[in-house]
Amino acid sequence: MLLALLHPLLAPRYPGLPAVYTGLSQLQSLLEKEQLPNGWWVPVSALPDSARLAIDAACGQVLQELAPVASITEPRNTVNDF
Repeated sequence: MLLALLHPLLAPRYPGLPAVYTGLSQLQSLLEKEQLPNGWWVPVSALPDSARLAIDAACGQVLQELAPVASITEPRNTVNDF
């Protein structure tokens, strides 16, 4: 949701933005595979190692791709000498 709001600011300034969206989609897909039909989630302790490792890796990748967003959106103080 926040990325959608920030998209006009980020798109011209962050060439890695498409990778963020791709990574988030992949992470969401991996997570949805572990949702039970009743809406509950498989506990982490019950996840197969392969699923847990894939989720961890996807999450780590998305966090790396998101890191530049913080500096791009950080408010800048400017001094106006009028």
